[in-house]
Amino acid sequence: MRSGPRIGITGHRLDKLAPGDLDALRAQLAAHLAALDGAYARRGTGAAPRIVSGLAEGADRLAVEAAPERWQLDALLPLPRDEYRRDFLAEGEETSASSRAFDAHLAAAATLREPKTTDPDREAAYAALGQALIRDIDCLVAVWDGQRPRGAGGTAAVLADAVALGVPVLWVDPAGRAPTRLVTGFVDGDVTRPLTREACAAELDAIAANNLHP
Repeated sequence: MRSGPRIGITGHRLDKLAPGDLDALRAQLAAHLAALDGAYARRGTGAAPRIVSGLAEGADRLAVEAAPERWQLDALLPLPRDEYRRDFLAEGEETSASSRAFDAHLAAAATLREPKTTDPDREAAYAALGQALIRDIDCLVAVWDGQRPRGAGGTAAVLADAVALGVPVLWVDPAGRAPTRLVTGFVDGDVTRPLTREACAAELDAIAANNLHP
């Protein structure tokens, strides 16, 4: 039986996404993930794709919610779940809409991977998550504003590491001002100067053809 291809998601949290762009971003993600689903189906991959997400507020969750219904979720967390859950609570809160959404996604996940202990260095924990993500996937969908990395585990850093490892990267503009593109490299190694080409049906078919699992 074939193993389903694994689609990773990286992207900005809600504080870096304009509220007025969220509905359009949801629609973009739904369209792109459906297009990937179609590409894999045309290639006869057998098992449905799986979406791999850290379940942070923002792009991580939007992509999970936009994924085709037949896809399963593999949750990959940067911190132990109880510690991570506190990120979605205000001081003094025991529950919130965000923490309940997190719990619901965990309950629906087909698999869950989490560290056994909390890394006191949050940036190192997120960097480790990014490295684990790109080692585990066949294609990365990156919701990225085109700006420089703000940390080792940030969206731009994960995107750059994926490109360096040869993982196909679909770049989605969170503001919807640019078409989705396939990132093929960077000019002079500068992450703010990506080399791209249009992510058309032929490009998605090529990605799917290279992601067949025995």
